Amino acid sequence: MKAVSIASMAASLILVSGFIFSPITKVLASVPVIGSIYESLHFKMGKNLEAKNLVTEVDQTVSDNGVNVTITSVYYDGVYIGITFKANGEGLKSFDSKDLYMDYDFYLYETDGMKYNWTGSGELLQKVDGYYVSAIEVQYPDKQLPKDFTFPITFTNMGGVDGTWQFDIPVTHLPLNTFTIENNTSQDEKYSFTLESVVLGETNIRLDYTTSIPMDFLNFKIVDDKGNELAEDTHRTHGSESAVYETGIGDTKYLVICPINRIEGVDTELEPLKVDVQDK
Repeated sequence: MKAVSIASMAASLILVSGFIFSPITKVLASVPVIGSIYESLHFKMGKNLEAKNLVTEVDQTVSDNGVNVTITSVYYDGVYIGITFKANGEGLKSFDSKDLYMDYDFYLYETDGMKYNWTGSGELLQKVDGYYVSAIEVQYPDKQLPKDFTFPITFTNMGGVDGTWQFDIPVTHLPLNTFTIENNTSQDEKYSFTLESVVLGETNIRLDYTTSIPMDFLNFKIVDDKGNELAEDTHRTHGSESAVYETGIGDTKYLVICPINRIEGVDTELEPLKVDVQDK
């Protein structure tokens, strides 16, 4: 799958952390509101939440320089905030245009004259029935979202048209369940790993932990009560002491968390930790 990195946007005073654009590979059947856009985009989490009616419809429109931008939906599932939007107006283009480097430009907040984004990804614009439609998903950097949080996003370019389209989108908190265990430390002769908590959202598992392993070079294997491995891939930065897996747990009664220390290509598995999740 082709991806376009926008890290070079730092040159224009917008700092990003691992934000990429991903192309839409399937033509949308209609203007994307809930139930149509996620069906055709790459974001697994948005699709799963929409299927459970846990994506909140939004209808916020801002107009500038002849272009109307409308936020159509938002979700938050413990780690990721996702939005969908559509745009129409004069002079809009998509990435298919040879003279357009990226489909749209935006930032989330500004400090001391510098504009910043969070880690995440976005779909390229797709033209459908006179609208350009897309979606953005970003990882919230803290472990807890404030109670009355509004997601700030300011578009500064849309389809090749410069302007300012600023939004503050109320975010609904989906139910999260946090589990801890008493004997939560696993160690070998050199290193230790302490599982602080397991946080379960509708579509993801987050492990919060501390470890003495240098630079936090950890992988994890998560196994359910039937012996099935739930997840192999993670969204995690070395040293973050937090790992996120995009997977649900179904009717699982307990999880077995297996920390794996990977040094110089050699895996050393620490003692697994069992977490009871019956009261989820």
